[in-house]
Amino acid sequence: MAEQELVKAQLNAAKPTRDITEFADFAKRVAKVPRQADSFRNSYGRSYHAISGGFSKEDIREIIESGNPDSIRELSKYYARFSGTYARPMQYYATLLSYNYMVVPHYDIDSRPKKLKQAYRKAAKYIKDMHLEAILPKINSIILTEGIYYGLLLEDGEGKPVFYKLPTRYCRSRFIDNNGLPILELDVSYFDNVTNDNIERKQILDLFPKYVKAAYVRKNRKNNWVEISAFDGGLCFFFNDDQVPPFASALAAAQELEEARDREAQHDSNALRKLLVHKLPINKNDGELLFTLPEAQELHNSICAMLAEDDSIDVITTYADVTLENVQDSEASANSSTTRLEKYLNSVYDDLGTSSVIFNADSGSTALTYSIKKDISLMFAWSHQYELAINAFLRRKAKNDNLYFSIKFLPTSSIFRKEDVDTYLKTAQYGYPRSAVAAVMGLDMIDLHQITDFENNVLHLENSMIPLSSSYNSPEKENSNSGEKNTSKDSSDKNITNEGGRPQKEVEERSDKTDRNLEGQT
Repeated sequence: MAEQELVKAQLNAAKPTRDITEFADFAKRVAKVPRQADSFRNSYGRSYHAISGGFSKEDIREIIESGNPDSIRELSKYYARFSGTYARPMQYYATLLSYNYMVVPHYDIDSRPKKLKQAYRKAAKYIKDMHLEAILPKINSIILTEGIYYGLLLEDGEGKPVFYKLPTRYCRSRFIDNNGLPILELDVSYFDNVTNDNIERKQILDLFPKYVKAAYVRKNRKNNWVEISAFDGGLCFFFNDDQVPPFASALAAAQELEEARDREAQHDSNALRKLLVHKLPINKNDGELLFTLPEAQELHNSICAMLAEDDSIDVITTYADVTLENVQDSEASANSSTTRLEKYLNSVYDDLGTSSVIFNADSGSTALTYSIKKDISLMFAWSHQYELAINAFLRRKAKNDNLYFSIKFLPTSSIFRKEDVDTYLKTAQYGYPRSAVAAVMGLDMIDLHQITDFENNVLHLENSMIPLSSSYNSPEKENSNSGEKNTSKDSSDKNITNEGGRPQKEVEERSDKTDRNLEGQT
């Protein structure tokens, strides 16, 4: 026994002692091996979503809770620019109404004014030149994004009405007039900064009411603010008393969605990544390395060079077998990613107060139709202030109280154009205004007068466009011999079948159950 222990001791003494520092140096050298793929990931692997780099959820909540209108407006403008999820509902609401209108004359019916027809056409032409169907959706977009719209309704050199937008930082509104409209207040220092050209500044001043120009040129003025009422064209529109974007509360949910998308993108990236474990063999008898550390480093370098263009595989060199591992379970990631994103997306629409079905239709038509009509009612209520402001401006232009004109907006949307036309057509059959039918069809009174006059008096279409004869517009044929009605039918009528039942409803009129039944038949 003593001899055996002596032999083992001699053998152990003959073996070279492993220096741990050599392995540490080897690990450092292997970790520093350059790879083209690593360089690519370092340069481009980061997510550069503008939302994620802008505000955190805590920042958003702090800004909204502060109640500072300027900060909330800038926050909303930022997200409207970079977040499609937030911007798309803004455009949906802004363009929801068609802004069809009727021009209503006001006069004493018992004493009709002279030249009423000419005055009506002049007023209708003046309102037509406002281009309300194009201007008001833009104003909606500004209010939905910034919370408030300041401007002036002026007349250009030709006497045509124009909308002039004013910057928010030079405007405010603190009071309401007797018509329920906010009173615009303008800081006249605006004219000092709007341009450096004195001639151009004078031209801009000439557009404003005279008392605004007088307030600006007044020497040693102590108050820079001047009020401009709606009668003088002052415009101040907002959808809530706080004068902030009405859907600002949804910004935190929009941020959560963007962060969730970043996480899902990282999950998808991890699902594609793999780890190549390169294990070098050792002597099973004595546990010694078969490759020296410099040789192991050369092997590691050669593998990295082969995989330089594949940035989805990382390499680890160790001593044992070779395996290929997934960094993340790709199947589990794919199954849960869609569900998680849908949860955050629905949260955004819940805070906006609108249905996600509008933008991603995946349920019944009844819920979709009801949701859109609810949104139309909301926007129509908000848009009533436009009607009041324009009518106040038109009232000031009236030369006397015996005759003046106003506009009346109709609660119509291009989404339900067919339904609206049918509704107003039925009311016209009972004697209600026929001009409403033309308005819903997109024709103002000037267009209606000119088209009907041209078709009837110039083209004489009533003589050339004759309706097809049918049993509804043709008199019944009388039997020449007996005087009895001719009830004979064409032989082709024998092939006509009548399935019975009520006519089919349009898609938007069907119930969810009807849609499911129809889908089950296919």
